[in-house]
Amino acid sequence: MKDATDISIDASSALDVKSANFEKRKFQRINDKTILIKPSTTSLAFSLVFVVLGLSIGALYLLSKFTAFDGPASVPLLLLGALFLVTGLGTYYDGNEQLVISRETGVAFIRSWHLSASAKPAALKKHVKPQDITAIQTISRLVKSRTNKSTRLASYTEYQVNLCLLDNERYNVFVTRKVKKAEDLARELAQLFDVPLAPMKD
Repeated sequence: MKDATDISIDASSALDVKSANFEKRKFQRINDKTILIKPSTTSLAFSLVFVVLGLSIGALYLLSKFTAFDGPASVPLLLLGALFLVTGLGTYYDGNEQLVISRETGVAFIRSWHLSASAKPAALKKHVKPQDITAIQTISRLVKSRTNKSTRLASYTEYQVNLCLLDNERYNVFVTRKVKKAEDLARELAQLFDVPLAPMKD
C-alpha cells in the first residue's frame, strides 16, 4: 500500500448521502480480490414491512368485497393498500444498490430487483476503474434528526468510506455509525487497490 503522505485530500467535508438510524449496508469478502457491499437485512425488512401491509390491506378489501367476510370494503382502503405497496417496492429498489469491488475491474455500482448482485450492463448504475482510484477516504459527519417524542433535534455521528478519484471526484461506498467498521473496510479497500488510506477526518 502506498504511503498516505504521497497524497493530498482537499475535500474536508463529508459527502451528502442518505442517512438512517440503522445500518443500511453490510460488506463481505468474497475472495482475496473481491468485496461485496449489499443492503443489510434490516434495510430489506424495512421495505418488506410496507409491501406486506399493502398486500394485507388489498387482501382484506378483496375478502370483504367478494366473500361473506364482514370487513371494510371501501375504495379508499384499497388505495391505501396500493400506496403502501408502491412505497415498499420503491423503497426496496432504491435501497438495493450493491457494489461489486474487484482489484481487476474496479467498483461496479449496481441497482437491481435481484437480491444477488450481477454486473450486467442493464443493472450497472456507474463504474469506477481501478486505475482511476487514487485514495480511500474515511470521514465523519454529524447528522441531526428529529426525535419521535418531541421536536428537539437528536444528533448522531456517521462515518463514510469514500473513493477519491483522479479527477478530484469522490464516490461513497459505505456509511455506518460504527467507526471501527468504517476503518476496517477502508483499510481493506486501500490494500485491495494499493492506494493510500487518508486519515480519518472529523
